[in-house]
Amino acid sequence: MVMTLSTPYTLASEPENQGQKIMEQFTNRENGFGDFQAEVTMTIRKKNGQQFDRHMAVRSLENNDYGEKRLFIFDRPRTIRGTAILSHTLKDHDLQWIYLPAFKRVKRIASSNQSGPFVSSEFSYEDLTSIELDKYQYQYIKDSTVNGKPCYVVKMTPLFENSGYQHQLTYIDKTDYILHQIDYYDLKGSLLKTLTLTDYKKYINRFWRALTMTMLNHQNGRSTTMIWTEITYGNGYSENDFSTNALKRSR
Repeated sequence: MVMTLSTPYTLASEPENQGQKIMEQFTNRENGFGDFQAEVTMTIRKKNGQQFDRHMAVRSLENNDYGEKRLFIFDRPRTIRGTAILSHTLKDHDLQWIYLPAFKRVKRIASSNQSGPFVSSEFSYEDLTSIELDKYQYQYIKDSTVNGKPCYVVKMTPLFENSGYQHQLTYIDKTDYILHQIDYYDLKGSLLKTLTLTDYKKYINRFWRALTMTMLNHQNGRSTTMIWTEITYGNGYSENDFSTNALKRSR
Protein backbone atom coordinates (compact mmCIF):
# COMPACT_ATOMS: atom_id res chain seq x y z
CA MET A 1 0.00 0.00 0.00
CA VAL A 2 1.30 3.46 -0.90
CA MET A 3 0.75 6.11 1.74
CA THR A 4 1.05 9.85 1.29
CA LEU A 5 1.04 12.75 3.74
CA SER A 6 -2.58 13.89 3.48
CA THR A 7 -2.59 16.16 6.55
CA PRO A 8 0.00 18.69 7.76
CA TYR A 9 2.30 17.86 10.63
CA THR A 10 1.50 19.25 14.07
CA LEU A 11 4.65 21.18 14.94
CA ALA A 12 5.99 22.02 18.35
CA SER A 13 7.40 25.46 19.14
CA GLU A 14 10.83 25.93 17.55
CA PRO A 15 10.69 22.46 15.94
CA GLU A 16 14.00 22.93 14.11
CA ASN A 17 15.93 23.63 17.31
CA GLN A 18 14.21 20.77 19.13
CA GLY A 19 14.91 18.36 16.28
CA GLN A 20 18.57 19.40 16.18
CA LYS A 21 18.98 18.87 19.94
CA ILE A 22 17.35 15.43 19.83
CA MET A 23 19.64 14.30 17.03
CA GLU A 24 22.67 15.75 18.80
CA GLN A 25 21.84 13.50 21.75
CA PHE A 26 21.44 10.55 19.39
CA THR A 27 24.74 11.07 17.55
CA ASN A 28 26.66 11.83 20.76
CA ARG A 29 25.64 8.45 22.16
CA GLU A 30 26.64 6.74 18.93
CA ASN A 31 30.13 8.29 18.85
CA GLY A 32 33.30 7.02 20.46
CA PHE A 33 33.03 3.30 19.65
CA GLY A 34 36.39 3.11 17.83
CA ASP A 35 35.71 0.05 15.68
CA PHE A 36 33.48 -3.00 15.54
CA GLN A 37 32.90 -6.10 13.46
CA ALA A 38 29.90 -8.42 13.05
CA GLU A 39 28.46 -11.30 11.07
CA VAL A 40 25.22 -10.50 9.23
CA THR A 41 22.68 -12.79 7.61
CA MET A 42 20.43 -11.00 5.14
CA THR A 43 17.10 -12.60 4.18
CA ILE A 44 15.46 -11.15 1.07
CA ARG A 45 11.73 -11.84 0.65
CA LYS A 46 9.82 -11.29 -2.57
CA LYS A 47 6.15 -10.36 -2.74
CA ASN A 48 5.21 -13.95 -3.70
CA GLY A 49 6.81 -15.29 -0.52
CA GLN A 50 9.98 -16.60 -2.16
CA GLN A 51 13.08 -15.83 -0.12
CA PHE A 52 16.84 -16.27 -0.24
CA ASP A 53 19.75 -15.52 2.09
CA ARG A 54 23.06 -13.74 1.83
CA HIS A 55 25.80 -13.74 4.46
CA MET A 56 28.46 -11.11 5.02
CA ALA A 57 31.04 -9.84 7.46
CA VAL A 58 30.73 -6.16 8.38
CA ARG A 59 33.57 -4.03 9.73
CA SER A 60 33.44 -0.40 10.80
CA LEU A 61 36.05 2.16 11.79
CA GLU A 62 35.23 5.51 13.35
CA ASN A 63 37.08 8.42 11.77
CA ASN A 64 38.92 10.79 14.08
CA ASP A 65 37.38 13.86 12.44
CA TYR A 66 34.06 12.79 10.94
CA GLY A 67 31.86 9.82 10.18
CA GLU A 68 32.70 6.16 9.66
CA LYS A 69 34.30 3.81 7.20
CA ARG A 70 32.45 0.54 6.62
CA LEU A 71 33.41 -2.63 4.79
CA PHE A 72 30.95 -5.35 3.75
CA ILE A 73 32.41 -8.70 2.63
CA PHE A 74 30.13 -11.44 1.25
CA ASP A 75 30.93 -15.14 1.60
CA ARG A 76 27.55 -16.74 0.80
CA PRO A 77 26.00 -17.70 -1.53
CA ARG A 78 28.74 -18.88 -3.87
CA THR A 79 27.51 -16.60 -6.69
CA ILE A 80 28.53 -13.46 -4.76
CA ARG A 81 31.37 -14.86 -2.64
CA GLY A 82 34.23 -12.38 -2.48
CA THR A 83 32.12 -9.37 -3.42
CA ALA A 84 33.04 -6.49 -1.14
CA ILE A 85 31.69 -2.97 -0.69
CA LEU A 86 33.51 -0.08 0.99
CA SER A 87 31.86 3.12 2.21
CA HIS A 88 33.44 6.33 3.50
CA THR A 89 31.07 8.84 5.11
CA LEU A 90 31.91 12.49 4.41
CA LYS A 91 30.18 15.73 5.39
CA ASP A 92 28.70 16.61 2.01
CA HIS A 93 28.60 13.20 0.32
CA ASP A 94 29.65 9.57 0.68
CA LEU A 95 32.32 7.69 -1.24
CA GLN A 96 31.57 4.06 -2.07
CA TRP A 97 33.37 1.35 -4.02
CA ILE A 98 32.57 -2.25 -4.96
CA TYR A 99 34.96 -5.11 -5.66
CA LEU A 100 33.69 -7.76 -8.08
CA PRO A 101 35.88 -10.90 -7.94
CA ALA A 102 34.79 -12.06 -11.40
CA PHE A 103 36.42 -8.96 -12.88
CA LYS A 104 39.16 -8.62 -10.25
CA ARG A 105 38.72 -4.88 -10.13
CA VAL A 106 37.48 -2.14 -7.82
CA LYS A 107 34.77 0.12 -9.21
CA ARG A 108 33.61 3.43 -7.78
CA ILE A 109 29.87 3.62 -7.12
CA ALA A 110 28.68 6.95 -8.54
CA SER A 111 26.85 9.25 -6.14
CA SER A 112 23.84 9.14 -8.47
CA ASN A 113 23.66 5.35 -7.99
CA GLN A 114 23.84 5.26 -4.19
CA SER A 115 20.05 5.25 -3.93
CA GLY A 116 20.03 1.94 -5.83
CA PRO A 117 19.44 -1.47 -4.16
CA PHE A 118 22.20 -3.05 -2.09
CA VAL A 119 22.77 -6.55 -3.59
CA SER A 120 19.10 -6.87 -4.67
CA SER A 121 17.77 -6.11 -1.18
CA GLU A 122 15.33 -3.43 -0.02
CA PHE A 123 18.23 -1.57 1.59
CA SER A 124 19.93 0.99 -0.61
CA TYR A 125 23.62 1.86 -0.49
CA GLU A 126 22.55 5.15 1.07
CA ASP A 127 20.73 3.34 3.91
CA LEU A 128 23.92 1.60 5.03
CA THR A 129 25.89 4.76 5.77
CA SER A 130 25.96 6.27 9.24
CA ILE A 131 23.64 9.11 10.27
CA GLU A 132 25.85 12.17 10.64
CA LEU A 133 24.60 15.43 12.11
CA ASP A 134 25.72 17.78 9.31
CA LYS A 135 24.13 15.77 6.49
CA TYR A 136 20.50 16.60 7.28
CA GLN A 137 18.15 19.35 8.33
CA TYR A 138 16.08 18.35 11.36
CA GLN A 139 12.60 19.17 12.56
CA TYR A 140 10.83 17.82 15.63
CA ILE A 141 7.35 16.66 14.58
CA LYS A 142 5.59 15.07 17.56
CA ASP A 143 5.79 12.44 20.27
CA SER A 144 4.79 8.88 19.45
CA THR A 145 5.30 5.28 20.57
CA VAL A 146 6.86 2.25 18.86
CA ASN A 147 6.14 -1.12 20.48
CA GLY A 148 5.17 0.69 23.65
CA LYS A 149 8.36 2.76 23.74
CA PRO A 150 7.87 6.56 23.97
CA CYS A 151 9.68 8.22 21.08
CA TYR A 152 10.44 11.58 19.55
CA VAL A 153 9.57 11.78 15.87
CA VAL A 154 12.12 13.85 13.96
CA LYS A 155 11.94 14.72 10.27
CA MET A 156 15.31 14.43 8.53
CA THR A 157 15.69 16.23 5.20
CA PRO A 158 18.88 15.33 3.29
CA LEU A 159 21.24 18.21 2.51
CA PHE A 160 23.43 16.15 0.19
CA GLU A 161 22.85 15.71 -3.53
CA ASN A 162 21.51 12.53 -5.10
CA SER A 163 19.65 11.27 -2.06
CA GLY A 164 16.87 8.88 -3.02
CA TYR A 165 14.56 10.40 -0.40
CA GLN A 166 12.61 13.60 0.00
CA HIS A 167 12.82 13.10 3.75
CA GLN A 168 12.78 10.50 6.51
CA LEU A 169 10.85 10.28 9.79
CA THR A 170 13.00 8.85 12.58
CA TYR A 171 11.56 7.49 15.82
CA ILE A 172 14.09 8.11 18.63
CA ASP A 173 13.67 6.50 22.06
CA LYS A 174 13.12 9.22 24.70
CA THR A 175 15.17 7.40 27.32
CA ASP A 176 18.09 5.75 25.55
CA TYR A 177 18.10 7.82 22.32
CA ILE A 178 18.19 4.73 20.12
CA LEU A 179 16.40 4.26 16.81
CA HIS A 180 13.22 2.17 16.77
CA GLN A 181 11.90 3.02 13.30
CA ILE A 182 12.61 5.06 10.17
CA ASP A 183 9.98 5.89 7.54
CA TYR A 184 11.49 6.74 4.15
CA TYR A 185 9.58 9.01 1.76
CA ASP A 186 10.41 9.01 -1.93
CA LEU A 187 11.13 12.11 -3.99
CA LYS A 188 7.39 12.57 -4.64
CA GLY A 189 6.62 12.59 -0.92
CA SER A 190 4.98 9.14 -0.77
CA LEU A 191 5.87 6.58 1.88
CA LEU A 192 8.36 4.20 0.27
CA LYS A 193 9.87 2.04 3.02
CA THR A 194 9.84 1.46 6.77
CA LEU A 195 12.82 0.19 8.73
CA THR A 196 12.15 -1.38 12.13
CA LEU A 197 15.01 -2.02 14.57
CA THR A 198 14.50 -4.54 17.39
CA ASP A 199 16.33 -6.93 19.74
CA TYR A 200 18.68 -4.28 21.10
CA LYS A 201 21.72 -5.34 23.13
CA LYS A 202 24.20 -3.12 24.94
CA TYR A 203 27.93 -3.63 24.31
CA ILE A 204 30.87 -2.57 26.51
CA ASN A 205 28.29 -1.09 28.86
CA ARG A 206 27.58 1.82 26.52
CA PHE A 207 26.67 1.13 22.89
CA TRP A 208 23.25 -0.22 21.93
CA ARG A 209 23.04 -2.35 18.78
CA ALA A 210 19.86 -3.58 17.09
CA LEU A 211 20.34 -7.27 16.31
CA THR A 212 17.32 -7.40 13.97
CA MET A 213 16.69 -4.82 11.23
CA THR A 214 13.77 -5.26 8.83
CA MET A 215 13.15 -3.04 5.82
CA LEU A 216 9.65 -3.23 4.32
CA ASN A 217 9.01 -1.69 0.91
CA HIS A 218 5.39 -0.51 0.87
CA GLN A 219 5.39 0.09 -2.86
CA ASN A 220 6.56 -3.30 -4.13
CA GLY A 221 5.66 -5.59 -1.22
CA ARG A 222 9.22 -6.87 -0.76
CA SER A 223 11.17 -6.94 2.50
CA THR A 224 14.69 -7.61 3.74
CA THR A 225 15.79 -8.62 7.25
CA MET A 226 19.31 -8.35 8.62
CA ILE A 227 20.26 -10.48 11.64
CA TRP A 228 23.45 -9.30 13.39
CA THR A 229 25.59 -11.74 15.41
CA GLU A 230 29.11 -12.04 16.83
CA ILE A 231 29.48 -8.30 17.36
CA THR A 232 32.82 -7.31 18.86
CA TYR A 233 34.41 -3.92 19.59
CA GLY A 234 38.05 -2.95 19.89
CA ASN A 235 39.44 -5.06 17.06
CA GLY A 236 42.42 -2.81 16.40
CA TYR A 237 41.48 -1.84 12.84
CA SER A 238 43.43 0.90 11.09
CA GLU A 239 42.86 3.15 8.08
CA ASN A 240 44.67 0.60 5.91
CA ASP A 241 41.93 -1.92 6.62
CA PHE A 242 39.42 0.40 4.93
CA SER A 243 41.29 1.45 1.80
CA THR A 244 40.39 0.48 -1.75
CA ASN A 245 43.33 -1.94 -1.67
CA ALA A 246 41.67 -3.63 1.31
CA LEU A 247 38.75 -4.48 -0.96
CA LYS A 248 41.02 -6.65 -3.11
CA ARG A 249 42.48 -8.35 -0.04
CA SER A 250 39.08 -9.06 1.54
CA ARG A 251 38.18 -12.18 -0.43
